[in-house]
Amino acid sequence: DIGAITASSTDTLTNKSIAASQLTGALPAIDGSALTGIGGGKILQVQQVTKLDTATTTTALGSWADITGMTLSITPTATSSKILVLVNGSTSPANNNYSIGVNLVRGSTSIFVANARGSSTRTSDWGLCQANQNNSVNIAYLDSPSTTSATTYKLQMAVESGSTALFGGSYSDGGVTNGSVPGSIILMEVGA
Repeated sequence: DIGAITASSTDTLTNKSIAASQLTGALPAIDGSALTGIGGGKILQVQQVTKLDTATTTTALGSWADITGMTLSITPTATSSKILVLVNGSTSPANNNYSIGVNLVRGSTSIFVANARGSSTRTSDWGLCQANQNNSVNIAYLDSPSTTSATTYKLQMAVESGSTALFGGSYSDGGVTNGSVPGSIILMEVGA
């Protein structure tokens, strides 16, 4: 028993400890609901869509084709909210060494694309590989839609002219060294 301990703002408590065996009784549950004075950054809602099959397109770079099953909507609760967009998946060309671009869209507007540079294609993700390989698609973007209306996000892709692009793993599927890969979009509303 260490007795009562009191200290003023100028006192220092030293050489005192309490063994865990001396703590008795039930401790209160802590869930964070009573926290106050904490600013934005709270996750207000989460939506998710997953794609377990594949999609293909022959749409040539310069245009975009929606990837079936990679569309998701969220309705923000405040215009000041931000939406954290997380996208995962993979692409692969039917022919070796063909490029594939991926485009993230809110409504009908491309978002999270690079600035124009020469005649390069502005995309959210880009890859070039063999037909028995795949390009990982990993996008993380904090969007500010400034609305409380339902807002739709989707993923599009296009391929270098003369080939076919596949979303969902390696284009080749003839053996255990070829991969089938799921895709997903996660939308998190972040309070201001």
